[in-house]
Amino acid sequence: MKSLFSLFLLLTLTTLGLSTPLSGTYTINSSLPNGGTNFSSFNATEDSLTLNGISSSLTFIVKHGTYLEQVNFGSITGASSVNTITFKADTSNTSPARIKFNTAISANHYVIQF
Repeated sequence: MKSLFSLFLLLTLTTLGLSTPLSGTYTINSSLPNGGTNFSSFNATEDSLTLNGISSSLTFIVKHGTYLEQVNFGSITGASSVNTITFKADTSNTSPARIKFNTAISANHYVIQF
């Protein structure tokens, strides 16, 4: 259902010219709201990548903390061997950045899927 909604929203925004491909550097920081160059979760990041695509290489700097979520990165418009997507820990982190999910409660046994 989420995929169908994301596809519908992508087509609507693209048709209206409201979709702007991502490029540059962004953060994933759960202590800040979504907006500007920050995403509060990996799922918010995936939603934006799916809806907007990319126009050049991207880097996501991940702040420390534990992110409890299951993420499926599907096809991302504009991604290629040149236009890459990189996730890396923030060098100022004082503790690890982790993504976890209890796969025992889901029929889909993964934490991150590409």
